[in-house]
Amino acid sequence: MTRPKKQRALVFQGGGSLGAYEAGAYKALYENLYEPGKPLFDILAGTSIGAINASVVVSYVAENKTWEGSVERLMEFWDYLSSWDRISTNPYFSLFFNAENLWWDYLHKITKYTATGEAIRRYYTTKSSEYVGVPTVFSPEIPLIDMKYFDDFGIPNNIWYRYSKKPLEESIKQFVNFPIATSFDEDPIQPRLLLTSVDVQEGQTVTFDSYAKEDGSRFTAYGKYQKSEDGKGKYSYTIRYKGIELDHVTASASVPINYDYTKIEAKDEKSINTRYFWDGGLLSNTPLRELMSSHKRYWTVVRKPKPETNLEENSVPDLDVYVIDLHSTKQPEVPKDHDGAVSRFNDIIYHDRNLQEEKLSKYMADYVDLTKQFLSLAINKGATKEEIQKILNTNGQSRTFDKLLKGQFRISKLERIERKADPNNISSKVFDFTARTINDLIQTGYEETLSHLNRT
Repeated sequence: MTRPKKQRALVFQGGGSLGAYEAGAYKALYENLYEPGKPLFDILAGTSIGAINASVVVSYVAENKTWEGSVERLMEFWDYLSSWDRISTNPYFSLFFNAENLWWDYLHKITKYTATGEAIRRYYTTKSSEYVGVPTVFSPEIPLIDMKYFDDFGIPNNIWYRYSKKPLEESIKQFVNFPIATSFDEDPIQPRLLLTSVDVQEGQTVTFDSYAKEDGSRFTAYGKYQKSEDGKGKYSYTIRYKGIELDHVTASASVPINYDYTKIEAKDEKSINTRYFWDGGLLSNTPLRELMSSHKRYWTVVRKPKPETNLEENSVPDLDVYVIDLHSTKQPEVPKDHDGAVSRFNDIIYHDRNLQEEKLSKYMADYVDLTKQFLSLAINKGATKEEIQKILNTNGQSRTFDKLLKGQFRISKLERIERKADPNNISSKVFDFTARTINDLIQTGYEETLSHLNRT
């Protein structure tokens, strides 16, 4: 395949049931960007529920060799997740906790603190799911009684309330065909899938990749990098796979404390090391940084540049990036109640924090452009190829200048589609999988994305 000058990437953020917003956003992007016969996105990167959404889409496209129908497939997935909802539609429940009951809204108007009817509905349906679970997402397990400090008496206590992720795994398997092993060399080109998780013991972000490495195999290597006696380097842990598997998806979505760790074996010639993973949102809820580093490595290492000095032909393709941000950066009001404060705390913790990486990327791209202009000027002024190559082969602090120039690319467009602050937000909003909330999120994601695209 010809080396493209530009590619397009989509980043799905983590956020539990808020991922339904991403389904609506994806529908709007599809309607506005898709051109038959061309890839809608070259790369999909996701964390947690974003990893699940991305897997559903990439699996469908890889299997059917077309993007047409991928929107419907993602919508079917979310319809399935919310199909269990019997609580908020129960007439007895609705009598007290339905948004249509105007007395809740009346109390909200005449007092400073009473919630709206819709917020009340969300709050208590989510509270109930803590006890009975969500059949398509999680189910309660027997709590673990503390035997270390013996303080399971009184409130608060140290009882560990946990949930099984088997319902979520079963739901994913109905909509994703594993393993997901895609390739740029397929016709039509298959999208690349990148998923992020966190190694609990290493405290490090780990990325699983559907594209093959330079030797044709698929693996993830991370940890401490050490050079062996033969001069070759090796990372502490190597996880090998035929493609993205269910374990990799659930590793990205293993919500800390609520879900158990996801265990994956890291193998080498001498030993097998079981690694424990938590939700990727802990360190990279918006995996833009992992997208950029993986993109650069693929085009500089896996598809090695040609030996000629033509930097344009050897350059890494620029990226148009669309980021779906589920956690509002700004909120007009300062929360005055505990639940509102927790909700706002979570939004600040998990919103997109890649602004510095974006600025740094732009600075580096500008320096590369400046250097290329100086090289072109030197050649026009009579500098020989040998003289130019001697400079390019000079070692910097981490690599030769030649590799530095060939390894940089520009984010030519970065569109952040951010879910706006919702006046009916609750602290446990990421666990609200009721049909009404899911449908509202899908519609909001669709409308807000259309509005964003129309402004740009």
